[in-house]
Amino acid sequence: MNERKFAKDDNIQTNRTEYGVKNLYRYANLFKIPEQEVLNLFKDIPFLNGGLFDCLDKPNDEDKIIYVDGFSRNAKKQAHVPDYLFFDDGQETKLNETYQTSNNSYNCKGLINLLESYKFTVAENTPLEEEIALDPELLGKVFEELLANYNPETQTTARKQTGSFYTPREIVDYMVDESLLEYLKGALSIPADGEDDNDRFSAHEFFNPNNEIQIHQGNLPHWQQENVWYFVTFRLADSIPTEVAEQIKVEREIWLKNNSKNPNSEYSKEQLKEYNRLFSDRVEKLLNDYHGSCILKNKEIANIVKNAIENFNNQRYLLDEWVIMPNHVHILVKPLAENKLSDILHSWKSFTANEINKALNKKGQVWMHESYDHIVRNERAFRAIRNYIRQNPVKAKLAEGEFLISESKAERSKDTSATLEQRLRDLLSYSENSNPFNEAETQQLIAAINNCKILDPACGSGAFPMGILHKMVHILQKIDPNNKKWKAQQKEKIIGDQIKQLENDKKAIEGLSDKAVREKAIQAVDERLKEIREIFESKNYFDDYARKLYLIENCIYGIDIQPIAVQIAKLRFFISLIIDQDKDPTQENLGFRSLPNLETKFVAANTLIGLDKPQQFAIRNPQIDETEKQLKQLRHEYFTANTRKKKLKLQAKDKNLRKQIAELLKNDGWPSLVAEQISSFDPYDQNHFANWFDPEWMFGHDLKNGFDIVIGNPPYIQLQKAFNYKNKYADLYKDQNYKTFDRTGDIYCLFYEKGIQLLKENGLLAYITSNKWMRAGYGEKLREFFIKHKPLQLVDLGPGVFQNATVDTNILIIQKFASRVSAEVSSPSKDASDTLAVTLQKEDKDDITKALTEKGVRLTKLTKDAWFIGSDAEQKLKAKIEKIGKPLKEWDVKIYRGVLTGLNKAFIITTEKRDEILNNCQDEDERIRTEAIIKPILRGRDIKRYHYQWAGLWVIFIPWHFPLHEDLTIQGTSEKAEKEFQKKYPSIYHHLLQFKDALSKRNKEETGIRYEWYAMQRCAATYYPEFEKEKVAFKAVGKNLTFSLFKPGTMISAPASFMTSNFNKYILGLLCSSFTFYFVLKNADKTGAGDVMLNVQSFQKIPLPPITSTTEPIVNQIEALVDKILEAKKQNPEADTRQREKEIDQLVYKLYDLTEEEIKIIEGGE
Repeated sequence: MNERKFAKDDNIQTNRTEYGVKNLYRYANLFKIPEQEVLNLFKDIPFLNGGLFDCLDKPNDEDKIIYVDGFSRNAKKQAHVPDYLFFDDGQETKLNETYQTSNNSYNCKGLINLLESYKFTVAENTPLEEEIALDPELLGKVFEELLANYNPETQTTARKQTGSFYTPREIVDYMVDESLLEYLKGALSIPADGEDDNDRFSAHEFFNPNNEIQIHQGNLPHWQQENVWYFVTFRLADSIPTEVAEQIKVEREIWLKNNSKNPNSEYSKEQLKEYNRLFSDRVEKLLNDYHGSCILKNKEIANIVKNAIENFNNQRYLLDEWVIMPNHVHILVKPLAENKLSDILHSWKSFTANEINKALNKKGQVWMHESYDHIVRNERAFRAIRNYIRQNPVKAKLAEGEFLISESKAERSKDTSATLEQRLRDLLSYSENSNPFNEAETQQLIAAINNCKILDPACGSGAFPMGILHKMVHILQKIDPNNKKWKAQQKEKIIGDQIKQLENDKKAIEGLSDKAVREKAIQAVDERLKEIREIFESKNYFDDYARKLYLIENCIYGIDIQPIAVQIAKLRFFISLIIDQDKDPTQENLGFRSLPNLETKFVAANTLIGLDKPQQFAIRNPQIDETEKQLKQLRHEYFTANTRKKKLKLQAKDKNLRKQIAELLKNDGWPSLVAEQISSFDPYDQNHFANWFDPEWMFGHDLKNGFDIVIGNPPYIQLQKAFNYKNKYADLYKDQNYKTFDRTGDIYCLFYEKGIQLLKENGLLAYITSNKWMRAGYGEKLREFFIKHKPLQLVDLGPGVFQNATVDTNILIIQKFASRVSAEVSSPSKDASDTLAVTLQKEDKDDITKALTEKGVRLTKLTKDAWFIGSDAEQKLKAKIEKIGKPLKEWDVKIYRGVLTGLNKAFIITTEKRDEILNNCQDEDERIRTEAIIKPILRGRDIKRYHYQWAGLWVIFIPWHFPLHEDLTIQGTSEKAEKEFQKKYPSIYHHLLQFKDALSKRNKEETGIRYEWYAMQRCAATYYPEFEKEKVAFKAVGKNLTFSLFKPGTMISAPASFMTSNFNKYILGLLCSSFTFYFVLKNADKTGAGDVMLNVQSFQKIPLPPITSTTEPIVNQIEALVDKILEAKKQNPEADTRQREKEIDQLVYKLYDLTEEEIKIIEGGE
């Protein structure tokens, strides 16, 4: 602070000592006040450090300075920033396309003028605080607005190029809470008195509920504990043939004898896979083949069991999920007070055996003597078993009436596993409640937070990493307010690791031959050891600053392809750290600790492109791991380095270590190109981004196995968009082996897959993205990918929920499943899941959790087909509709999009303009030719229900290469075609000539390359003859669906579409019915304003009942009613045809064989 001064303005010869020194004040001659007065203004501002504030001017490989910040006495190399960017009173800016408005005027002020209108704070508000001032979250909003702003040089917005959108704070908070909630659930056990922490089932043992069904017959281990949940299975005596059971038992004993466990008393994944195949899966298949009498299929018999197990519920025990299958029963049960599980099971089985024998007038054994019971050890296990029970009938392909199952929405006891969730929610909340966890659980929570690894793969301005940081600090404050427990854990971990390292260094130094060098080095190590010990004695080290510092360095990571985003995220973290320090004038630097360097925590890289690494070798050169550890330690030192000299020294060492690693990798068989990529990755270069990403080589060896949580808001960019002047995004990612890749898709689909790849097994991914993947054709691969894992929550953000939303979005929280070596309970079947889902309304936005709890539905039959959020009844109705109906794409129909001119003001004209063009024709032949290509056109807004209102508009229909458009030899733009056009259609050519400049600036990748400047952009080149047929047309976007019949020769303007067929009137009647409105509303995409988007892909999925000999009489009635409605609308567009439309509705319901309850769903949905 006391060394601040201005750089001298003399030449380099006289100021050689100041050359390259970046921390000097500059341009004293531009100040109105003397140098000393300027220095006095800054005397009370502490030194902050932090790589963000380092000068970006750096030498290249040839030692030539590349000027970015422009710290130079040479005016040509200095940065030039116009004054108006800071002080302008306002300029008109073109932002209508960005904000999806029209004819609006946007006034953009200079930055200083804008900021003067606000009050500032440096604390990021919690959701409970009133937002009366701007806080660091402003950086996120500013970042988005920077991307939204119009750039006169590129004539576009950065947002369109990057697909970046600001995430509302409510969404960030919700996703952060839910991610941490699920993560912490997995870290804690459900309370179980006497349970030994070291005596836990492995995930594989747990995730095979039936893996001991027959194996332990006669000697099953029934471990009894109080206050725990059990998963219980008991079976009919004849459910598995006796000889088969004995054979399995013998084979299992042989297998156990021949297969040894590893030193950790665990079987390998390969052994477990074989065991499951030979025994668990085999036993389950036997059960599901339903050997024996299967008397539980009889509803009367099943009800005997149901009534028995429910009889003492909430008195002797608590019931959760249960299912009664044809020959076995699964139950989740918790004994209460002194009641023992063995007594409960004996009571159930003896009572039901007597009652069943009475009902069947039989005697003898009903149940197998042995039952299978398994202690539920944690929340994740509890949810998995619940899912297993629910899916049992689905997996067995049982029809309704062949099983009994507990109601999934039945009111359960408050003492189920939800107790853990309730306590965690209380912990996450900003309530004044005390720590709801006991001492042991608190220690587990602290350890879980300390060990949690979190990544935002498209961090933008840092909203999610910052949200995670605040919430983790909040949790630590609540469970360990004085930091005693956290301090103890950190002391053990950090001091132990660092002192061990330094003492090793000390031993190595003692071997140096030069006495002076040796003593100096030992003294440096001793000072560092002393410093570490003093840190842990400091009263300030374990305040929120220290908590944040640790979490930032060890737990939170961010990537973004935009260096500016990474810089803003780092600035946000710096502000968060600054506010936790207090000014102390008696201390050096006013008591402020220097800020960390975050270059190795937030990196600029392309998340979606990985390293082309070779297959892992059985033996890896140990020097690689050792050098990686050295690099990790070096970057730890860099994290707190606070002088430029030290930073440069560490950067040089970093570079050298990367080179060493590259050579070691090459010697270990790695491709040279990949090794060089690793070597050339410079995290300290803040001007560029790496065109690849790998967690191990960018963040350290600890991340080799992945992250616990991946969270964020990936960009939304169509893969068909241009990445640069040569390639589209699809070309960039097509060879990256993404299973979800679809050339017509969106980049966020790849981010989903990459996010799952970056997780540890059982890790959690939480994204907010466009919701189009739920229904779009390009989302099919993504939906199929999801059901191989475990979607936990799906929150569809309804239209208008958040004021500034311009894209329809949803939140998906999904768990990565471990290797599929376990039984079905661990991984849902391809057509089954158990996802809690809700569609939010405006009134829900303040409490998404409450909306999910009260309004949520379980999606139990998810497939690769379109997903929609509906109740069990609605999902069954959807299945019924799709079974009876046949998608329009499978009919003998043709469905097309309307024409796209690319510049409507040139091609779409009024009747007056048409007459003018025709009157300007030179002769009758030209007039006839010209009139033939000017056709009536209807826009989407002109299409009404059963009729249309023509606005008197015409389209000049000019295909590519017109009038030589039928010459298939023409490829690309044709001068010959243009000359012929000018010759035969001079009046139209003259009309279009006045728009030539604007027409030439249309799609620059195609105009003047693939087609001529005067041609329409998309002219229906392969299907324009279809416009000459009778057709059913429909608009693409609107609050109401409208379909109408059009006479031949009428053109349709995109985005509206049309269909031609031999049964237009029948299809029109169905399309205008209440059924279609309901189906489309549930299954089509919507805009941010709530309008339905009915494109060709959505339209062709509508399942309509095919015409058969059985349905033909109803079809004829529908067509007759459509004729009457069309005639009435022709006579009077305002004619009331509702009664006839209701008659069509009833006929449509008959075609689908709908019940009264199903009709209520449809009409209620409407």
